[in-house]
Amino acid sequence: MPEDLVVDEINRNIYFTDSVRKHLAVCSLTGDACSVLVSDIEQPRAVAIHHNKRLVLYTDWGTKPAIAMVAMDGSNKKDLVSDGLVWPNGLAIDEI
Repeated sequence: MPEDLVVDEINRNIYFTDSVRKHLAVCSLTGDACSVLVSDIEQPRAVAIHHNKRLVLYTDWGTKPAIAMVAMDGSNKKDLVSDGLVWPNGLAIDEI
């Protein structure tokens, strides 16, 4: 079940989190190509993109809540924040 999505109007993709499949995925706006970027996310929730740095940020509010980031191609996954979180439900990126 999709939890959140963001449209990348520059690259013409949709990034979304799915709580049933427990992943972060990307599909082209035409729907002819989809790929899972990160799998085995306990409870994926929010998603946002940073165009300038070519990053996708997402939240997991499972037993170890975190805000994580990954490159738009799915490489270089890294937790940004994992301490002091309870239910990270939303994300916003200010590229300025």
